[in-house]
This record gives sequence, C-alpha cells and structure tokens, in this order.
Amino acid sequence: MITRFALVKVMILVLLSSFLFSCSPDPKKANSENFKIAINEAIKKSGNSVSARVFSKEDRELYTAAGLIEIYKELEEEKDIMNIIENKKPKMVEVEKDRLTELGKRYHKKAMIGSHFCYGNGEVIEILNFTEPASIAGYTVSHVKYTYKINNIPDWVHVLKKKYKWMEKDIDSSKTPLHGEATLILTNVGWVHEKLFDEKGNS
Repeated sequence: MITRFALVKVMILVLLSSFLFSCSPDPKKANSENFKIAINEAIKKSGNSVSARVFSKEDRELYTAAGLIEIYKELEEEKDIMNIIENKKPKMVEVEKDRLTELGKRYHKKAMIGSHFCYGNGEVIEILNFTEPASIAGYTVSHVKYTYKINNIPDWVHVLKKKYKWMEKDIDSSKTPLHGEATLILTNVGWVHEKLFDEKGNS
C-alpha cells in the first residue's frame, strides 16, 4: 500500500523531472538564442583581416609605423638587360626590402590568394529578425539579420585605418553596432551557419 508520504515524493519527483526537461534548451528550435550561438561560431572562425601585400612606398611606411613589418637593405645583382646583351657582369646594388616583425608574425596568415593580417573577434549583439524556417532543396533554412561588434582590436589597426577607412567602423562597433545577415541551416546537431554546414553534416 502506497503511503501518502510516498505518493507526495513521487509527485515531487515527477514535477521536478518535468521542470528540468522543459528548461533544457533545444538546439533545433528557431529562436534568437540558438541563432546567436550559430552565427557567433561562424564569425569567430572567419575573423577580420586586411591585405598584407605592400604595393607602394606609402604602404611600406604605414605598415612599418604599425609595427607589422620592418625595412632592411640587401645587396642584389642589378637587373639590366644591357648586361645580358653585352655579356657584362652585373653590378651589385643595394635594394630596400621588408619582412615581418614578431608582431606581424602573430597576426599574419596565408590565404589561397595572397596573405592577410587578421585581427579582432566578432560577437553578435542582437538578433534583429529571422524568417520562419522553410524547406529549400531538402533543407530547413532561416535567413537571419543581426547586429555585431568586433572585440580585441589591436593597436596597429588604429594606424592602418589611415588608409583603410572602413576599419573605423570595426573600431567603433562597440558603440555603433555593425549589421550582418546569415543563412542558417537546421542539422542533426542544431542550427549552423551555411559556411560551417559541411563541417557539421546534415540532418
């Protein structure tokens, strides 16, 4: 025979387990919290960057002032077509070159085309709106609009902004948020950014 005390204990356990279950977040739900997590994962991986290629004397001076490269001089054979035609031994001339500093090496990354200096970490501030999840080509997707900011901006960015005016927006993004858009795809592990879809698999 079940006593009243035992019955009360069972009821409490049922209510408690129900409460815990209802409070567990569902990563497959279409909501701002899940979308923020998915977009944050993508923008942290993509990061922000600026070209590391130095095209002019002005560029070289600017990147040097930023502490990313340093100038050095090296002796090289003079490139003169007449030396080849006349079979002359080329003169040795002093040539100005540049190389990465220790600071530059920390932020430098090679890409498929050229190389870049990467900086900062993106972070979603707010999910502004999103479309109702819909089936497209066999996948459940939602288009999301959001605001974000760039954290941990190094000092050298403040130097390069003299050339790259758009960096001002990154620097001021904590006060004036940037706007972004993303397409998210529902997978077996929850919502993921389209850029990371291949890594996560599909549902």
